Order: sequence, then C-alpha cells, then structure tokens
Amino acid sequence: MTKKYRHLLFDLDGTLTDPMEGITRSVQYALRHFGIEVSDLRELCPFIGPPFAESFRTFYGFDDRQTSEAVAVSREYFTEKGIFENRLYDGMDELLDTLASNGYTLCVATSKPRVFAERILDHFGIARYFSFVGGTGLDGSLPTKADVIAHVLAGSNITDRGTALMIGDRKYDILGAKTIGIDSAGWSISLFIAHRRRLYSPRMQTVQPTHANRTAHVWRLYVTQLWAINLTPFKADY
Repeated sequence: MTKKYRHLLFDLDGTLTDPMEGITRSVQYALRHFGIEVSDLRELCPFIGPPFAESFRTFYGFDDRQTSEAVAVSREYFTEKGIFENRLYDGMDELLDTLASNGYTLCVATSKPRVFAERILDHFGIARYFSFVGGTGLDGSLPTKADVIAHVLAGSNITDRGTALMIGDRKYDILGAKTIGIDSAGWSISLFIAHRRRLYSPRMQTVQPTHANRTAHVWRLYVTQLWAINLTPFKADY
C-alpha cells in the first residue's frame, strides 16, 4: 500500500547540490595545517555527508583537541571559498517548484551547519521552496542526523510521522530516519568517485541515475509519486 507523504525532508550535500570541490578543498586545507598532504581530492569524498568532526576522528584518528582544531581550520576555508565551490544539480529548481506547486511541504535536514546551509540555498535561489531548514549548530549542537531530523519535525510541527519522508544519498540519512521513526528514500549516486559504492537491501527502492550528470527529471518519476519504503537492513560500503 502506497503511503501519502506530505512532508519531504531533503538532505543538502549530494542530494540537492554537488559540493565535492568545496568540501574536499576545505578538508585538504585543514589536513595541510597538520602536515598531512592529500593531492587527490577524490580521496576526501567520504567527508561529504557526515559532520566533519566525526570524519576527522574516523578517517585520521584525531583526538578531541585535534578534531576541534581541524574543524575550525576547515571552516576558515569553507566560509570564504568552499561554500560556493558547489553546484545545483541539473533540473533541481524545476523539481522543487513542481513539488511545492503540488502542495508538498519541503524542508532541509542536513549535517552541515544551518548557517552555511541557508547561505547555499540563498546562493542558488532555492531557499523560497523550503519552509524549514535544519542543520547542526556551530557550537556542536544537533550532532547526529537523527538529531537534525527530530529538530526539523518539531520545528515544522509535523506530528504524524507517517506523512514525512527523508530523502538523501548517504547511510546517515537512512539510519537517522530509521532512528526517528520515519520513512526514507535513498538516492543512489555515481557522480563523485567510482569507489564510493552503495549496497541497498532488495526491500529498499532507490532512484538510480542513468548517467553521471544526473538530472531531476529522474527524480520526478519517483519522488512525485512518493512510494512506500521499508529500509531495514541497510548496508553501505565506501
């Protein structure tokens, strides 16, 4: 039985926009501060999606002091340059306009600090489509995707969780939604690097691009029909 979703929560990085250059250059800048040189930006693509603090700990074994310093240094670059080394996916503006015109409530739920997310949405002229933007705080508040999703639901006064759908490209979107108790849609992406793979459960329906420069026309075939999804178990291998 197909559920009737009314509230769509979109991830930002890798879902609405391609932030590869800006994020990886910000991380490269921070690592250079520690004497670590990474020349191939593709090696830093796993930083796209989760909070920077988590990634510096996971991928480079930074302790708390190093992690805090790395996040601060990366933000120096990102705030001035990296935030706009980004692009809106082809056709996304048209997709959002179609969804909003058909009565869906659109929100953003991102692990990026909210202040950065709002600047990006404004930069690309799509802020008008979203009734609520939820993200992490610069002070470290709302550290997990589940925290962000719960914040968006509360801030949007969405009490019937059966009407909400989280749409994203990373395992954090799927698992965060599962933790909070809402459905989610996985957007399978082949754009960033060949070795970044997704392995989805057969019970999980995914949107799969037919070419590297995916367009929102593919989205429209699926999202505007808003199918029912059960997302356990989920596995991702990067």
